Amino acid sequence: MEAADDLLAKYKKHPFAKGLLPFQSCMEALGTSESKIRDKATRRPALFSHAAVFAEADHPETGNYVPPDEAIPFGVDPKNVQRKANTRCFYTYILDTFTDISLYEGQWTLDEYVSGLPGFNARTVPRRAYLSGQDVRYRTRFWMQTPMFLRKGAQKEPSIATGHLHPWVVEADKQSKGFRGNPDRPRVWVKDGDDIVPISEREPGTLQRGDVVALSFTVTYHITTSNWFPQFHPADIIVLQSGDGDVPDYSAPEIDLYSRPPPSFGMEDPGDSDVEGSKEARRTGGGEGDGEMEDVVDGSMELRADNGGSGQHMDVQAGGRQGGTGSSVTLGSSGEGGHEAFELVPPGGGDDDNEDDEFVDVEAQEEVLRPLRSGRSGRKRL
Repeated sequence: MEAADDLLAKYKKHPFAKGLLPFQSCMEALGTSESKIRDKATRRPALFSHAAVFAEADHPETGNYVPPDEAIPFGVDPKNVQRKANTRCFYTYILDTFTDISLYEGQWTLDEYVSGLPGFNARTVPRRAYLSGQDVRYRTRFWMQTPMFLRKGAQKEPSIATGHLHPWVVEADKQSKGFRGNPDRPRVWVKDGDDIVPISEREPGTLQRGDVVALSFTVTYHITTSNWFPQFHPADIIVLQSGDGDVPDYSAPEIDLYSRPPPSFGMEDPGDSDVEGSKEARRTGGGEGDGEMEDVVDGSMELRADNGGSGQHMDVQAGGRQGGTGSSVTLGSSGEGGHEAFELVPPGGGDDDNEDDEFVDVEAQEEVLRPLRSGRSGRKRL
């Protein structure tokens, strides 16, 4: 079995599927004299790949959306639950970046590059500090989210297959006048030998804390009236190696502490040691400073070991427009409907147009995300 560090290094460098761009390599190339981000073929969002350690997530099929008459699933924070379809419903996956901050390093490089593109951030609003990774206190977790619901357009949209979506999401889609279910719910898999199978087909059937995963994702940049920031949207997540699940039980021996007498420095009378005639003074041959306090406890310590516990080249074309109260940049999308255009595509392709790639309006998102600090302990399982 390959070591976790070897798996991480391997799948950071080598994409697990055709058409994926290795995120770390691409970000390292940005700004060099030979780097170009090519996008002349598909005009589709660029799918990056990376490898990381899984920390925690909301429910994989229902995210933080729970219908009004349903119980909140295990592991979903009640403070973040949404009871109707809106822009605050997300599929959320959080990665452990305590010892590996390569995702943040790539984000910083991309921030610098995108913010320097002509026409980006015409309002000159600042970069949002939240989830930027600039504060080391909140750098131990990296958030990836994709919206559960997308805004419905003015025109009637073609029917999209939603049979794979959870019944809660399908029903919310039917009842909502303004939102439709996002068909691109992230997929979770397990590498079993040479086979890639849905995680539901292998024990324990869910992601666990510490799983080594390869993943693909898209990136969008959002510009609001007050700040700008990126969002990383997970697509496929593949478990390469299982983790240990929940953190170890850091227990302690029970010593019935509160039935023990107060500390007395070994004296029979825990009174003032300066009192003339005290046993301590007689034992050491004098008063304060005349000798060292003797050892009064013969202690022993037992140590126990518990082993049973638990040179890809790319071209960038930037342009587009800003409108309304906010706009978004999608890496690789054609950027219609108030989105900044930012295309990344492999070289040698055609110029076929594809349908617009819609992403959520995140004007109100910060209010939802703020209580969810990126430094959470990560004890949850799915």
